Amino acid sequence: MEFGYARVSSKQQNLSRQINSLKDYGIKENNIITEKQSGKAYENRPELMNLINNTLREGDKIVVTSIDRLSRNYKDTKKLTAMIKAKGAMFVISSFKGFYNDNGMDNDFAGMMNEFLINFMAYQAQQERKNIHERQKQGIAQAKKRGVYKGRPKKYTNGNQSLQKAIKMYLNRDENKMTAEEIARLNGVSRSAIYRNKNMFQKQIIKKKLATK
Repeated sequence: MEFGYARVSSKQQNLSRQINSLKDYGIKENNIITEKQSGKAYENRPELMNLINNTLREGDKIVVTSIDRLSRNYKDTKKLTAMIKAKGAMFVISSFKGFYNDNGMDNDFAGMMNEFLINFMAYQAQQERKNIHERQKQGIAQAKKRGVYKGRPKKYTNGNQSLQKAIKMYLNRDENKMTAEEIARLNGVSRSAIYRNKNMFQKQIIKKKLATK
């Protein structure tokens, strides 16, 4: 059986282009697994892990539109493809369609060439990511020299009502019995924002109380 895997890094991004490409490849829509998760740590992608660990059977195939949908880290790609291979399954990129049946290669040699190409493309993707980060660092350094770099804008402030509500709930965990992660998810903020701003929020409450006395 052939499964498609489509991934984007954030909830705001759209999966339709990948899904359409996988359908054009020949993957049935109900066999396309989608996920909106960062590619930094493959262990934190439950849909992918469930597909590999629980769904894949010998002879199956996982298809993606590009290597970075699986991972942008060379070592992680090697680990994931090894896990897929251990299941007796295969991982391919959709642009490889016809690679196995149209060129006269036997299955073993085609599989070896597929693995080589995937490893090569994974290494290229990782190097390109490094190059992008290096160019970003250089750009920031130049901007600092010119005095025009202001740093990354804060995503949350204490004027953010969702954050205020989250902090109030966090400070009342003894009563609501909720974890920081549950509170953050419920209010659409990050745990780090709660931790980073809770002291400032408490100080503002104290100031308000003192001002009313």
